Amino acid sequence: MVDNDIALKLCAYASARDLVDLGSARDHSLTMLRVARYAIDRRVQKGRGIRDVDNLRREWSVLSAAVDWIEPTSEEIEFAAELEQRALSSNVELDGGESQLFAILIYRMSPLLLTGDKRAIVALESIGHPLPTERVACLEQVIFTLFQRIGADTLRKRICNEPAVDRSLSISFACYSRSRPTSDVSIEEGLTSYVVSLQRSAPTILIRGTDLSSVVS
Repeated sequence: MVDNDIALKLCAYASARDLVDLGSARDHSLTMLRVARYAIDRRVQKGRGIRDVDNLRREWSVLSAAVDWIEPTSEEIEFAAELEQRALSSNVELDGGESQLFAILIYRMSPLLLTGDKRAIVALESIGHPLPTERVACLEQVIFTLFQRIGADTLRKRICNEPAVDRSLSISFACYSRSRPTSDVSIEEGLTSYVVSLQRSAPTILIRGTDLSSVVS
């Protein structure tokens, strides 16, 4: 399953097909909440902070056509509301979209959730069980996996073509540097540092390591 943030950023980085391939291994398919389609449609049409809006729209067309659109059941909605209440009581942030994705992850025994919402990951870790262990991955883990698959030069060009999309990734890929491009090792270290930092806050639900290849292939 994929949340809005991952979908939008991968489309902005001209990596929609790579995301589909990543989510389609092991006879699985890429899924998203149906309600997300309309929200993303609006954001894609506005294209705020995007240099190449036409490319974003093309990529979103590719991704939206490949995704299986799902809706939560009544039981999943009820459990999502319970998760949100737990988060509120624990004074952590968890919005409705993320809570529904986590509820579906549990009820349907989905193998993996890709989310760019680090606050939601930390919130789910803090509110306790029953929650799945090591079935959630963050944006930097997705990017690290693509980095291993398509190479530094291709991915750096895509990310640096849209430097405003995600500041941490632009820093990791040295998009603001006027000197020589950063080395592969520096990119790996930068991405790993973000993942390790999040893993300290969410050691149970976040997948260990930075590369998702063993999980999705």
